[in-house]
Amino acid sequence: MSDDKPIRSGGGSALAGSDHDEITGFLLRRPFLSEVDRAIAQASTQELGKLWLGVVSLPKLRHVNAALGFDAGDNLLREVAAIMQKELPEAFAMGRLEGGDLALASFGPVKRLSRRSAPEAEAKFLGNTVQTLGSHIFMSVRAGICQYRAPDDAAECLRKTQLALVRARDEAGGDLRYYTDDMGQLAETRARLVRELLPAIESDALTLQYQPQIDLKTGALVGVEALVRWPQPDGSFISPAEFIPIAERSELIVPLGDWVLRKACEQAAYWRGTGLPPFHVAVNVSPVQFYKTDLVTTVRSLLAETNLEPNWLELELTEGAVMGDGDESLLVLRQLRELGIELAIDDFGTGYSSLSYLKRFPVQRLKIDQSFVRNSHENADDRAITRTIIAIGKNLDMKVLAEGAETSDHIQFLASEGCDEAQGYYYARPLDAEVVADFVRSRPPAGASH
Repeated sequence: MSDDKPIRSGGGSALAGSDHDEITGFLLRRPFLSEVDRAIAQASTQELGKLWLGVVSLPKLRHVNAALGFDAGDNLLREVAAIMQKELPEAFAMGRLEGGDLALASFGPVKRLSRRSAPEAEAKFLGNTVQTLGSHIFMSVRAGICQYRAPDDAAECLRKTQLALVRARDEAGGDLRYYTDDMGQLAETRARLVRELLPAIESDALTLQYQPQIDLKTGALVGVEALVRWPQPDGSFISPAEFIPIAERSELIVPLGDWVLRKACEQAAYWRGTGLPPFHVAVNVSPVQFYKTDLVTTVRSLLAETNLEPNWLELELTEGAVMGDGDESLLVLRQLRELGIELAIDDFGTGYSSLSYLKRFPVQRLKIDQSFVRNSHENADDRAITRTIIAIGKNLDMKVLAEGAETSDHIQFLASEGCDEAQGYYYARPLDAEVVADFVRSRPPAGASH
């Protein structure tokens, strides 16, 4: 590198000015990028291979602002900036991007943001207790890191760093992630899916399949779960595991959820019109859909519009959705129940599992998460959890349905424990709508002995 080395900048309130953030004293975004670009232009090829960018994010900042006020949040930022200045002396530039995101650049790996090579040092930086205006706050942070690669400029390197930060935010226990090429590919895929999902919804390019739910005593079909599928021109399908999380993050889950609910009601009305015996069609409702739409009005309108009797419809909600705002959730659930539809708690055992809330809610069915059922034959803890959920359901006078029933061992275990219903590959994979009627007729009638 030439003698005109980049100076360490953005390090204190004394530097505050038009190029610096007045709270942290760090460079603002554009001056920070200019500093890094200057370093890239001056560095030798060997030195460029040692250039790193990092972004440290403070997810608790908005909570501090809301609970203690913006003065407390500003003070927290000052404290964190001071810690970064002390703990990251190798950084030649530091910047504040926006909100609680702070950037740094260095030649050579940032020791305090290392790949778990120094657990004690990392824990000290990534988990400090900070005092702000008399309150002690545990400073949990997320961090993304990227190593420079030619011919990137500062902006591109920062973009990659923020992709790593997104991965750190998304993954459980992901306090620190390094950028890898697959992150860029994943971001491009997600952006494409976001662009294409709404047109697919509006043009009816999606479809529903239905997985049977079986009474363990009689073998009769009691319901089907509506599962959305996204077919592609080449005959393949985009996995729901891929596009539903993207829909939730982008809030496209609202039009998607409305589309699924409408199509499921229309299909149930069709089956009813063909003279099939009643069975419920279960539709998943996302937390976003539950809280941000008038679900009661939507359901009431769809029942009237499709001339569907309410006992043909069941709504499945997660524990997090119904327990996130207890009293408001209770009101909505009661109004839905007054319409005559059934309500189920999906993936029970993976969320809050608050029995004090659960006993207040007008829920008819608990669904045991498939992860407990699939491993129940070899994992004593999963067997115990499954037994406990069945007992909870019985004590609260609720039906219990087990997902992920794939083998005869699963069925025998669930039946022996008194589970009411099961759903899984043992009985059927998700079925196209046109073959559901044949499946219903192939099962014993409700009430028959198995």
